[in-house]
Amino acid sequence: MIKKSFKVIKKKLISEWPFLLTVVGVIMIRRGIWNLLDKYFFVHNFFISNIGCIVIGILIIIILLPRHNKDIEDIF
Repeated sequence: MIKKSFKVIKKKLISEWPFLLTVVGVIMIRRGIWNLLDKYFFVHNFFISNIGCIVIGILIIIILLPRHNKDIEDIF
């Protein structure tokens, strides 16, 4: 029983490797952007830097959301 479940998990991971690589890529991009924002975006005022990042992030989501074809339920 356990051996069969390991085979199913292994098969699923092998079939989903492009998705897993995409997730790693997105995390690495986020980390790089985060480090750049820490260094150059309102360096001396932590509060304004965070509020600015939140506002920019919300604007990006508002701009890109209508272009998304799937509903939230389809993603999860």
